[in-house]
Amino acid sequence: MPRLVDVMDDSHTYHSPQLQQLIEKSGLSNWSISEFDWDQTPIVPNDVTITDYVDMISQLYHAELFTLKICARLITEIPDFQALRFICTQMNDEARHADVYAKYIQMLGKIAPVNERLADIFSKTLAWTGSYCGLIVALNVVMESEALNQQRKRIETLPCPIFKAINSRIIQDEARHSGFGFIYMRDKLPLLSEIEKNNIITWIEGLWSDWKLANEDRYLETGAAILRTSPEELDIRLKAQQRMFCKLGLVTSPHAVTEEVL
Repeated sequence: MPRLVDVMDDSHTYHSPQLQQLIEKSGLSNWSISEFDWDQTPIVPNDVTITDYVDMISQLYHAELFTLKICARLITEIPDFQALRFICTQMNDEARHADVYAKYIQMLGKIAPVNERLADIFSKTLAWTGSYCGLIVALNVVMESEALNQQRKRIETLPCPIFKAINSRIIQDEARHSGFGFIYMRDKLPLLSEIEKNNIITWIEGLWSDWKLANEDRYLETGAAILRTSPEELDIRLKAQQRMFCKLGLVTSPHAVTEEVL
């Protein structure tokens, strides 16, 4: 059995100046849910039922809780101390996001149950048994990138000033989380075998297909289109993900990802 000092020495061999900047930025960027004006009345979009509106925000809440579980698992699997430090800052961010979404939802009603198809994606992600790199690609490269797109859309299209203020804060955190995925995986993915890379990309394809399916029959009611994510939007974002996989060394070209997920 290796001595603890040997394990710690090994964990400190990886160091990225860019990642260190993200860690330091995390410490300077903490915000509190108390900074928002909770005396305002929430504004539900015209023609959107309060049930659909609460459901949309509730799914964001459930996603934050799921992300906490992934981060907790990564703490036991990531071998590099510097990356562990960042994941600890991310856990703090995700817990704060869950808190602020819960407080906002409670102004409107009760938290809705997690969408069954979304829960299935969460379960499949947690069931991953390959390299820890697969979890980071899923969480920090794919899911955080998708979260950024979703948050930007909500800020631009939804009228509630409280919700806009909340998401304007959250999007800053999500950008750091996504940046971590790019910086760390750019260094780590090239070290994996081709078999490991293929396993990751095949698994990610399946998760993205499930995500696309999960959005097919949501918010179909008249007036709820503002909450919907169209297949065309997801196809565009998949192509961006493919280019990112290529930059990270996960695939040799953007076209190496199978077209079946399109």
